[in-house]
Amino acid sequence: MKLRFFMEHENAKLVQLYLLQALLIISVLVLFFYSIGFVFYFAILAALIGFLSIAVLFHFLNLPFYILPKISGAVYVPTSEENVQTMVKLAKVKKGMRVIDLGSGDGRVVAAFADAGADAVGVELNPSMVEKAERLLAAQKIKNAKIVWQSLWDVDLGEYDVVTIYAVPSMMKALTKKFRAELRPGTRVISNHYPIPGWTIEAEKNQVFLYII
Repeated sequence: MKLRFFMEHENAKLVQLYLLQALLIISVLVLFFYSIGFVFYFAILAALIGFLSIAVLFHFLNLPFYILPKISGAVYVPTSEENVQTMVKLAKVKKGMRVIDLGSGDGRVVAAFADAGADAVGVELNPSMVEKAERLLAAQKIKNAKIVWQSLWDVDLGEYDVVTIYAVPSMMKALTKKFRAELRPGTRVISNHYPIPGWTIEAEKNQVFLYII
């Protein structure tokens, strides 16, 4: 992880949690190496090398490098181009509509909604995916979109007209509670691949489900 990332994406809460996680992992590794006979100073060095090696590996595999529950992240699974276009069509996007993609990954959904005229925001916890999405938006010269390094649980959804999500079933109960508490009547919720339990489906195509609050 480049220091520049943290400077460009200000999020004090995530930085603090990230540093706490790093301290915990390094401490465990130090104790491990010390317990198997390493001199203390060498145990610290080995722990630092081990931590950096794991972090670099996760970065290049585009995996979320989080162990603390408050900053846990799902494994990235790309949305197919067909489903991206289905999401845009079901949203019935009009110019100026505000769209947010929760867990925006490589930014392809955000880019598609921006191309359709929406003011699009992507929220992503995995720093490597944030960087990848920003490169995509820059390469396509998209101005009416941005990617935010943040946990989706910390975002207020009340100002958006469309919310898109590609979440695993284990997240759905908590997401449903958040949606009911924050979304305005008439907001369109589009769930890719997994339906929202107990909600009435307004439209469905290619396992993309539309709901209207």
